[in-house]
Amino acid sequence: ILIFNSYSSYFTTNFINFCDARKILLIVFFFYLIYSIQLLDIVLFLLLFYLTKLAHYFYYS
Repeated sequence: ILIFNSYSSYFTTNFINFCDARKILLIVFFFYLIYSIQLLDIVLFLLLFYLTKLAHYFYYS
């Protein structure tokens, strides 16, 4: 999955074909909606980082 804003210079035919050939799902947000996925950074990825560090601590302690 590749998520990015709707800036038109990102989308070329070659880029779309590249993603299609490698089965990469493109998700495009408008500029004014991109803030809505910032919660994923905090909720999902921070939790994943914390759990990874915690597992590393207990494994090597």
